Amino acid sequence: MLKNKFIWSVTAFTAMLQLSLLNFEANHNILTIYTFSNYPYSFELPSWLAVILMPTFVYICLCLIQTRFKQNARKRAKNTTFTLIGFLLSFNYGATISGSVYLGYADYVGILIIAIAFIAFLVKAYRAECILGFALSLSIVFGALSGIVYSVITAAMCYALYKLRLFTLQCYRQNAEQI
Repeated sequence: MLKNKFIWSVTAFTAMLQLSLLNFEANHNILTIYTFSNYPYSFELPSWLAVILMPTFVYICLCLIQTRFKQNARKRAKNTTFTLIGFLLSFNYGATISGSVYLGYADYVGILIIAIAFIAFLVKAYRAECILGFALSLSIVFGALSGIVYSVITAAMCYALYKLRLFTLQCYRQNAEQI
């Protein structure tokens, strides 16, 4: 089970990472590669907004993970293992997408984005740890707001596809029983 000190320390660590990224961008005159402000029809966001948004998002996700741990207190080791695996896999998947965008492999990024739909049929990729890992890995290249928005949209799509799979399996079982 997650403790409140752990949640606050991870949230503070995330804020420090966002501050260091902001400091790096200011000192080296480098902006984040892809943000909403790159498009002519979008609005201008202050760069310090990431220092507020990302730690708030991390805190909300960690609180959601903690409530799920409290509901299944008997299976603590299994829940912890699956939570860490889900976080690491989604973080690596998002880092692969970010690195591919940064290096300019557009075809590879398209394949990875389409593959999310197939992954959503098999695993519960909409859980808080998956959203958190995906958003953290995307935030370095895309910025905090874009990373959060992309990960929430991806989680909604994964939730709909996973529930669609369960619905089709249920319909198949009902039709098989009638025959």
